[in-house]
Amino acid sequence: SPQIGHLVKKTAEGFKINEVSADLAYSSRNNLQLVANEGGKAYIPFKKNATGKARGSTLWSKMYHYFQLNRDDFMEHYHKRSNIEATNAAIKRKFGETLKSKNPVAQVNELLAKIIAAPRYFLWVVKWFFVSVSLRLCGLVSKLSTIKTTATEQNHRGTEAHISE
Repeated sequence: SPQIGHLVKKTAEGFKINEVSADLAYSSRNNLQLVANEGGKAYIPFKKNATGKARGSTLWSKMYHYFQLNRDDFMEHYHKRSNIEATNAAIKRKFGETLKSKNPVAQVNELLAKIIAAPRYFLWVVKWFFVSVSLRLCGLVSKLSTIKTTATEQNHRGTEAHISE
């Protein structure tokens, strides 16, 4: 998918990327390299017909063999997406699936205002939203840099970005 390049680069502007886990649809040599170029390691499962042939990408071959030989460890990293999916689902159940704002920055502000206005959800959402950056929920993560800095200092040593369809 062409979206991953933009999302990874935009996230790298405000966060140190250690890992990216993404759906099978993002499995490509190019996407593995995009994440590596930003200093991260991509945990994207390989399609059933994939082979370990490098075809110009030693990274592809390395990750393919890691996937085949260390599947449990690979899938442990990959399944961190589940936390993001659970957070997204909880937010949608609580606040609905649509935002009234049209402007992307206003949409981020609207969502954050809703979360802050519901105190019992706030701490739980902050933990998962800022510790594991959800690119699906908010592709404009760099706009949150001041909030991110506080959450980063209190909650983690690195950032893991998770992408899902």
